[in-house]
Amino acid sequence: MTYLATLPSLLCGLVLCGTDLAHRRVPRATVALGFVIQLLVLVGVGAWTARPWLFMLCTAYGLAAMGMQLGLALLRPGSLGFGDVTVALVIGQALGVFGVRAFVLWWLLMGVLGLIWIWAWNRYARAEPQYQAEATPVKVPFVPVMVCAGLFAAVLG
Repeated sequence: MTYLATLPSLLCGLVLCGTDLAHRRVPRATVALGFVIQLLVLVGVGAWTARPWLFMLCTAYGLAAMGMQLGLALLRPGSLGFGDVTVALVIGQALGVFGVRAFVLWWLLMGVLGLIWIWAWNRYARAEPQYQAEATPVKVPFVPVMVCAGLFAAVLG
């Protein structure tokens, strides 16, 4: 039941991965829709399992994740976009169901997978040097890393 309760966030995350990879954009309307649908599902699960505080706890995890991601984005401007910050809200909300262990594991996995992803992206996805002396790095889409790390943290945590 726990894994099914987080299905809206997973589906939203997969859609956002596709748009981030294809267009380097994260639509805020999709994030908002995913957040609201996940919230409604958590309210239903909380009522079904006699844990009415579940949606509040998961929303607090989501807001904490968004706040930490915003802090990281403000520490080094240009490193993370606002889309990365808003996606943390949806993923953190889903991981709230699994508890603090999965939440911390998500951040650790995001760091490790992020370093590997940035290295691989800059190595293999550079713009082709048609008339340039060398290839220029392309902006790295980070939403796939966040979603994969969240998925791994839910399974492992």
